[in-house]
Formats: sequence, C-alpha cells, structure tokens
Amino acid sequence: MDKPTKEYLQKLIEKTREKFDNFSNHFSDVSNFQITYVPTKKRNLAGIIKGIRGLMEMKIYNNKESNKISPNCKSYNKFYKVGDKIQKIECFVGGHNDLDIIYIAQYDENSCYLFPFFSNLNKAIGYPIIVTHFLNGDVVEEYRVDGNKIFYEKYGYSMRDKVEYYCINFVPTGKCPILGEEYGFFDTKTLEYRQVSNKVWFK
Repeated sequence: MDKPTKEYLQKLIEKTREKFDNFSNHFSDVSNFQITYVPTKKRNLAGIIKGIRGLMEMKIYNNKESNKISPNCKSYNKFYKVGDKIQKIECFVGGHNDLDIIYIAQYDENSCYLFPFFSNLNKAIGYPIIVTHFLNGDVVEEYRVDGNKIFYEKYGYSMRDKVEYYCINFVPTGKCPILGEEYGFFDTKTLEYRQVSNKVWFK
C-alpha cells in the first residue's frame, strides 16, 4: 500500500476547508427521512466513521444501529437518511435534550463530506470535518480535518481475506508534523485487527 505524501495530505486539508467555507447548510424537512440511532457509549463517532476500523469499534463496544433508542440512553447519534445516504446527524452527549453538534452531509461523486454545525446553524469551528471516499462500495479513504490537522486512514483491498490499513496523524505546520503513524491488517470476516507497526511522536 502506498503511503500518502505530505503534499497530498496538505491538499486534502486545503480542499476540505475550502468546501466547508463555501458550504451553505440547509436543514431540509425531515418528515420523510428514515431515522436510526446508535448509542455511543462515550465513542462519539460511533456509526459515523464508515471504514473497517469504525466497524471494528462498533463491534467491540457492542454499538448497534436501530430504529429506536432507550429513554435511559443519554449519549447517542441520531441519523437522518434517504435510502442508505446520510443527510444529517444529531449528536447527543448528555440526554435527549442535550444536543452537542449537528453534521450535515454533502456528496461529491464517490465522497461524503460531513460538515459540523451548532444547533443555531453556525459553523462549529473546533469540531472535525469528516470525509469518506468510496470505491465500488468500499471505504478506501477516511479522514478528519480540524483546522490545519488531519487524521487520515487508508484501506487496501488487494488481498483475499485481509484489508490493509494505514493511518497517520498529521499537522503540517507543527514542530513535529507527524504525530503518529500506524500500519496493519483487518480480517474481512471477523474484523479482528493485527497491528504491524505503530509509531508515536511526543512533543
């Protein structure tokens, strides 16, 4: 699997931020949307991250998507969909009336951009923009851009029973630009992960 270059990651940051700057949110009538829920159990991105790593974490923490949520569940994500496409996500962290953040989806060919907004419709600076790239229905790239930082994940499907995985935590303007880097494999049947290398740089 080829690693992304620093120049490529920088371009992803710039493109994602530009899309967010130019995006005009629209909160459509949701009466005809399909609504599902995922309890987060302190994993705030449960159900939002679509790559195999996100699916593995859902399995480990027994997070399941359903069409209802327990009245006792205080932290969960609420999904508004048309077919299989997410249109909006509401993230609750302390109860049914404690809305933390809203993600609005924008689709660009085989890519889904999730832009964060507060409930007053202001753009939520300080929350990550989440981007997922698909190829033939599989997630091939997924990353989170927060300011001038990117947490980037890449998947390779050239093996029969395994999926290659690579991730990097990159801050191009930082004193130590690469904060972490990891490589490994997922079993396609069990979603079990085998780490091959993991490098972390401390400031």
